[in-house]
Amino acid sequence: MKKRRSNIEEQAADILDKVGALNKATESTHLDVVSVQGHKTECYKAKMDAHSQEQERQLLRDQIRSTREDAELNHRHSQESKEAEIRHLEAEAKAAVEQRQLASEQARVHAAEAEALRLKIEYHKLCNS
Repeated sequence: MKKRRSNIEEQAADILDKVGALNKATESTHLDVVSVQGHKTECYKAKMDAHSQEQERQLLRDQIRSTREDAELNHRHSQESKEAEIRHLEAEAKAAVEQRQLASEQARVHAAEAEALRLKIEYHKLCNS
């Protein structure tokens, strides 16, 4: 009976060893699964970080484009304003030149009329003398 008992104990010990080996294998497999899941999580996080960075870059590009468009619009309005101011000043200068020319012509006319009156006065003096 002792032999049978030792045989049973050996079989029990073998079974316990096999259960232990299975537990180790299961634990190792579980660690591998956890490791793979961790790797997948890291990959997903890296993908999300890259997507977030691309969205930030796109936002910056949009802001730069908007700023550039605003600057171009402001520049165009400034140019148009300056051009209108130049046209206005040129028109004022032309009007002033025309006014001076008219005043100069009127002065010549008045001078000619004054000379004519002077000559008439001299003529009447000569005729009455």
